[in-house]
Amino acid sequence: MSVLPVSPLTSISSTSAHRKIYVEIERARLVKKLAKIKEEQGVIAEVADLMQEITVETFGAMAKTEKISFVLEQVHLCLDHQDYVCSQILSRKISTRVFDADASKEKKKPKEGDSVVEEAPADIPSLPELKRIYYELMIR
Repeated sequence: MSVLPVSPLTSISSTSAHRKIYVEIERARLVKKLAKIKEEQGVIAEVADLMQEITVETFGAMAKTEKISFVLEQVHLCLDHQDYVCSQILSRKISTRVFDADASKEKKKPKEGDSVVEEAPADIPSLPELKRIYYELMIR
C-alpha cells in the first residue's frame, strides 16, 4: 500500500480546514497524521514546521491528554530537527503540575452552560505515560 495517495488528500483536507474554529480539533488530528507520514518519509524539517503551525493549547474543546500529547510531539520533532530553542519554548507550555492532578477530579459532572470537552482518541497515551514521555524528552 502506497502512502502517496494519502498524503495529498490529508494535505488538502488540512489546508481547507485552516482558520475554521469549528473543525480545529479535526485539523490538528489531520496534521498529526500528515506529520507521521512525512516523518516516515524522512523530511523532519518540513514536519517540524507543519506541526508548529498548530497551537493546540488554545483549543478549549480538546481533551487535556490530547493537548499534552500534541505538544510533546512538537517538542520531539524540534529536538529531531535540532531546534533547541523552540523545543524549550514548547516544553514550557506543559505545566508539570498537570501530571500530579487527581484523576477523580477530572470526572466531574458537566453543568449547564459548560463547554463540552471532547474525549481523547484511544491512541492517546494515559497521563502517567505522558509524564514518562515528557521527562524522557527533557533529559534528551
